[in-house]
Amino acid sequence: MEKIGKSRRPALAQADEDTLLMERQERADASPASADVVSFEHAPILRPTPKPPSRLVCFDVQNPATVEFGLLAARLNKFKTQNRMKRVLVAGCGFGSGGSLISANLAIVLAQNPAHRVLLVDANLERPSLSELFGLQADKGLSEYLQAGEPAENLICQLEPGAIWFLPAGSPPRSEDRQGQIYHSQRLASLLHLETDWFDWVVVDPPSLETWLAARAVAQLCDGIMIVVRRGHTKRKFLRRALDLMEGLPLLGFAWNE
Repeated sequence: MEKIGKSRRPALAQADEDTLLMERQERADASPASADVVSFEHAPILRPTPKPPSRLVCFDVQNPATVEFGLLAARLNKFKTQNRMKRVLVAGCGFGSGGSLISANLAIVLAQNPAHRVLLVDANLERPSLSELFGLQADKGLSEYLQAGEPAENLICQLEPGAIWFLPAGSPPRSEDRQGQIYHSQRLASLLHLETDWFDWVVVDPPSLETWLAARAVAQLCDGIMIVVRRGHTKRKFLRRALDLMEGLPLLGFAWNE
């Protein structure tokens, strides 16, 4: 279990940059140019304006919590090298567990390596929170990509400082009946498996585990799943339900949110 909290330990060194750059070049050489691979190099740049006190602690490299996220990122980089993992789903175990907060800070830390391009996806269309966390006004996003067929390159922006790309949730689904169809859409699979070939990491903030059909549909498209447990908040029965929900999927472990 990874523990997110205060620490006096020094941050682990980032993975060797030359190795990562070589890996990216080999991937580019092995993949012929294709209409499915989209470049987001020229995505509009936005500057987050979170309300103080900001919970995006990893924007401050001196914050003790950044050390813990750095340890988590180092472990994920090791998994990436061994298993070619790139799509990570960070699922909060129950409402208010802090899954969105963990996913946002993790994306920020992963992007501190200049050899990495990191995409953060807000896939919680019913209760999106990442735009508010970053202090952004985002009227369009994943919902418009899935429902209206709008190209992803029109919806993804780049956040500075931090050098992460961000796909907001967008407008809520038009009806409850439509919600299940959206998460089982082939366009969602295309987004996470084809167009995101351009990114080295994709961090997904999913629908709540309480909406288990939607959460599992998104989780099945990811390479690894991390469950966030909040001290003094997460009940044992919710944890059991989360483990049952993710049975058979690649569970990486737990993030302990204090």
